[in-house]
Amino acid sequence: LRVLVLYSKPAKRTMNLYTVVAFSSLGGILFGLDQANWAGAIEKDGFKRTFCDPFGGRNHTPEDCDRSETMPADYVNFLSLGSSLMQFGAALGAIFIAPFCAGRFGRRETMWLGSVIATAGNLGQSFVTDVNAFLVFRILDGVGVGAVTYALPMFISEIAPSEIRGALGCMMQVT
Repeated sequence: LRVLVLYSKPAKRTMNLYTVVAFSSLGGILFGLDQANWAGAIEKDGFKRTFCDPFGGRNHTPEDCDRSETMPADYVNFLSLGSSLMQFGAALGAIFIAPFCAGRFGRRETMWLGSVIATAGNLGQSFVTDVNAFLVFRILDGVGVGAVTYALPMFISEIAPSEIRGALGCMMQVT
């Protein structure tokens, strides 16, 4: 009975560890999820009505936003900025905000802060109809994603036992 107790605790600890790491690794999905949502959102009729129609002017029909050959040039520029500014925000978050927060407050707190920032950016994108405000919220979303992406591998490495640290650290890249 004593042997079973000694071996059951590490097994439970390892299972809890894998669960925490698996859940934490979902942060690695943020980049891909955001880009996939962006690709889907720009095809929605509501998105086109809100953001493409104002660029069209008088000689514009809603169908013009469906084909790349007939899209207003300013709308094409807006779509490009919408995609790239999220990545720019992620770089800002990972380079300027996350190192300070992770060093001062810890990795878990940095991931929490990044999640709050990304959520604020996503909520803002969901409710604004102004082009410039939308782009600002894209940057804010990116800052949150960058903070999470910066802190996540370190957090996983800190909680993982040395014998499985490499395998668990790679889980973020697999997601």
